Amino acid sequence: MKQEIKYLKNLSRRRGKARGVTLALNPHTGGSIYNTATAEALFTVIDSPGLGMILDPRELTKAGDNPITYIQKLVKK
Repeated sequence: MKQEIKYLKNLSRRRGKARGVTLALNPHTGGSIYNTATAEALFTVIDSPGLGMILDPRELTKAGDNPITYIQKLVKK
């Protein structure tokens, strides 16, 4: 996870923001970012307008999360 955060921080700040795009991560069961809590943790460490999250209700439901809660907590991302 530490290496992923370092990579995403670099990618979102230097490449995403510099090129005027938002890199969108998709939470995925079995991955490091797979639910609301892990997405919130990521955004606590990486506060960059060049990084966002995709809403994938199927993956969130598989992880035991409610997609509505996910939206409420991560609406700005």
